[in-house]
Amino acid sequence: PYTTLFRSPNGDFLFWEYAGFTDVDYYILRQRTEEEIAQMQYLSLAGVQLDFLKADICNFNRTHSDMRIMLKDYVQPDEVYPFEDANNRFQNDLLNGIVPDIICTNNLQFESLANKNLFEDLKPFMENDENFIESDYLMNYFDSMRYSGKQLQIGFGFSVTTTAAKTKYAGEKIGLTPSEFSEMLNNRPETMDVFQGGFRNDMMFMLERNTQDSFIDRESGTCHYNTPEFISLLELTKSLPEMKETDEFNDEFWSAYWQDRALLSNVWIDRPIAWHEQIAGYFRKEPVTWIGYPTLDGGNGGLFGSSYQLAMYSESKKQQEIWDFFMEMLSEPIQNKLCQENGFNQDRLPVLRSSLEKAMTAATK
Repeated sequence: PYTTLFRSPNGDFLFWEYAGFTDVDYYILRQRTEEEIAQMQYLSLAGVQLDFLKADICNFNRTHSDMRIMLKDYVQPDEVYPFEDANNRFQNDLLNGIVPDIICTNNLQFESLANKNLFEDLKPFMENDENFIESDYLMNYFDSMRYSGKQLQIGFGFSVTTTAAKTKYAGEKIGLTPSEFSEMLNNRPETMDVFQGGFRNDMMFMLERNTQDSFIDRESGTCHYNTPEFISLLELTKSLPEMKETDEFNDEFWSAYWQDRALLSNVWIDRPIAWHEQIAGYFRKEPVTWIGYPTLDGGNGGLFGSSYQLAMYSESKKQQEIWDFFMEMLSEPIQNKLCQENGFNQDRLPVLRSSLEKAMTAATK
């Protein structure tokens, strides 16, 4: 954001910040007294590539005079391929006993760290906090992050990825098994493509990225790709034509779904208006089934995504303070702001039901 800074005669600094196209925030910076500094509490938060949460942490620090969250990003400036080196630096600090109070689990080897008991189970905190009422939140979002039966990480805003198709071709069932998914694709009209803009490579990308939980057991570290279900999907993929090269995103491209020239639309719902864009824009308000991706667990086939996930260090001496910070991020004032422009995190939906309902209602007016 663009910032303008001035120094006042009394030594304070006044600045305003353009947080969006029209929003302007005003701030006064003053030097703290020694007494204020002595009473200040600090929490450390570290991870690999933290740009996507800096706006939230800055907002928290600005609105709290008694608590500061100190960030450490293990990615160094100007690194071309930072993640491997950054993870090595993080691991070296762990070996030397340098562990933050809060760990951002994005871009880390979560399963390996969880198996070393690095993270605290947050479920007891949820159960013992009278202000955390399960019915107020989308608990299936939290459940999607559980590992070995424990709530080892938490997020505060989400997106959903899934696939959509006209009901007249896909039927009304959601959460198809691999065999049901293959049958649906094989029964499409001969002149209809699977996806718009690409075929075999799009299918392979979908199988690789969005069906992992059906064929990978992360807790045991085993894969189950050599199964009739996955093989049938590979055979179907092989039968599809190669990707068409095109740089023309014209009316013909965008009209493929409502004109019945393509079956499946990959959907990413990260804003309240995104659902309406799919229904009205791609399918012209015809009945649509949210099919999801092939699944073996009986779910609806959709996948949650998070702006970021945070974990509590199991040996931190400030666990209650960490939980208080998590609860503030889940509070109504914070959740109500998640759908507003907010730096890297502007595209996410609130996990608090009342905030989500407000955002969805406002998007349809």
